[in-house]
Amino acid sequence: GRLVKIYNNWAEANSNKELCIDDSSCIDALATCIPGPQNTAGKFCKCPSGYTVQNNANCVLIVSSLLSPLETVVSNYGECGSCAADNAVCAKAADETTCWCRVSYEKNNNNCEKRTKKPLIIFPNENDVNLHNFAASCIAGNNETNIVENKLCVCAPGYEFVTTNQTCVKAQPKWINSVLEYGVCTRITSNDNAISVAGSCPKPLTCEARKDKHVCTCGKGKFLDLNDPSQCGKI
Repeated sequence: GRLVKIYNNWAEANSNKELCIDDSSCIDALATCIPGPQNTAGKFCKCPSGYTVQNNANCVLIVSSLLSPLETVVSNYGECGSCAADNAVCAKAADETTCWCRVSYEKNNNNCEKRTKKPLIIFPNENDVNLHNFAASCIAGNNETNIVENKLCVCAPGYEFVTTNQTCVKAQPKWINSVLEYGVCTRITSNDNAISVAGSCPKPLTCEARKDKHVCTCGKGKFLDLNDPSQCGKI
């Protein structure tokens, strides 16, 4: 019999009398024959996720040029079938599936570049800490930005490490989408999956889903009190 055309929804297919019986009746082998909404009769042919229909006859791979984490809200994220940037992968983070740089790559001007920074410092093990005092060379900055924790030098709450040749600097939050974001806590695994990492946000911040990413935040309408960084205040 005649092969059935592809549509984005059941209503369009039904109005054009293009309903299918099974997958083999769809005009493109990539399309599948799926049921319509509840209380509707008949099935219709639709392209799989990551593909868009072209001329009601072909399923074409969607190539996304957006690269997360995005700094602004996008009105329509669309579907991610492939990424325009090299070394990027479609990954679902929070509520959206967008392009993320693979592990060991980082976003730079909407491209994924090999991470050139040295790896994070590996702290001594528990035995080393007990034998030595690694905080002996700590240099306190303005407002005591360096504090000693378990014989190690760390930045005080509300401050962040930047370079080894200066003291810790005050953390600068970004006001994005009516939420104060204190850094992204989404991580891409070696299996190209996007995950939120528990414990990656200093208290009282928590890792929460925000559109295409997970961010460290006090929550909507709240901010980190720089006079008392252990508390979140209301705006």
